[in-house]
Amino acid sequence: MRACVNHPDRPGKWLCQKFDVAYCDECCRCGHAEGYCKFRSQCGVRQICEESNAAQAPPPDKSNGAQALLPGEENRAQPRLPGHTGRSARAPAPGQHAEARRCSSHTPAPAPSRQALPLAKPARAAYRRNLPHLQPADKTFFVTFATHGRWQLPEAVRQAVIEHCLHDDGVKISVHGVVVMPDHVHMIFTPLRDDNGNVFGLAEIMRGIKGASARNINRLLGRSGRVWQEECFDRILRSSESARTKVEYICDNPVREGLVQAQDDYPWLWREWAEGQE
Repeated sequence: MRACVNHPDRPGKWLCQKFDVAYCDECCRCGHAEGYCKFRSQCGVRQICEESNAAQAPPPDKSNGAQALLPGEENRAQPRLPGHTGRSARAPAPGQHAEARRCSSHTPAPAPSRQALPLAKPARAAYRRNLPHLQPADKTFFVTFATHGRWQLPEAVRQAVIEHCLHDDGVKISVHGVVVMPDHVHMIFTPLRDDNGNVFGLAEIMRGIKGASARNINRLLGRSGRVWQEECFDRILRSSESARTKVEYICDNPVREGLVQAQDDYPWLWREWAEGQE
C-alpha cells in the first residue's frame, strides 16, 4: 500500500485521481484532500466526478455529417467516401491526442502552490475522562504519558518514540523538549493554531502521538497489544515558569534515576535549543 503524501508513516487509503497521490484517513478528515479530484475508492463520488466531466465535455461536431469519435476509437472502420483509396490516414504523432485532450474545455484545476495544512478539530476548553484536562489557548503544557502496565520500552524503539513526538512540530505543536524514560515519556509543547485561527486540541494532539507511536513500536518489535496507558497527565505552565527551565528539569530525570551521570549522556532526549538546532 502506498504511503500518505503528508504522513509517510501512515498508509494512504485514499487515492487522488487527479494528482496521483495517496492520503491517510486523518488527512481526509482534516481537509488535506479538500478541493482535489475525487477519490477512486469512493464509488459514488467517482460517479459524480464522471458525470461532471461528461457535462463539461464539448458537444460532438455534426457539421460535416461525420460521427464524432470518442477517445480510443480512432482506428475503427469509417464509411468510405468517393475517391477514397481504402488506405488509413497517417497515425497521429505520439502525444497528439493527449495534447488535444489538454486543450479541451475541461481544464483541470492547478495544483496548490503549497501543501495544505491540517485544520484543527473542534476542541473543548475543558474535558474530563478519568482525569480532568484544561486547555486555555496559547499556553504551554507539561505532558506525561506512561506505558501500559509500566512495561519497559526496549532501547531499540525509544528513538522512534522521540521521532513521533516531533512529527507535528511546527504544524500542530511547537515542541520545546522531550525525554523518553524506560516506562514513560515527558513532553513540553505549545499547541499551535490552524489557518483559520483555531487551536489544535490536546486530545487530538496526544491521540496522534500515542496512536502512531504504538503502531510503529508493535511493528518494530513484532508484537501486538497496548503500548500506552489510555490517559495522560498534563499541566499548564504558570506564567512565572519558563519552558526552557522546565525542559532542563525533565532532562535531569535520567540523572536523578541513576541512569547516566549527566543529561548529555542520555541518548533519548531532545531540546529545541540543542538537538533542535542540529
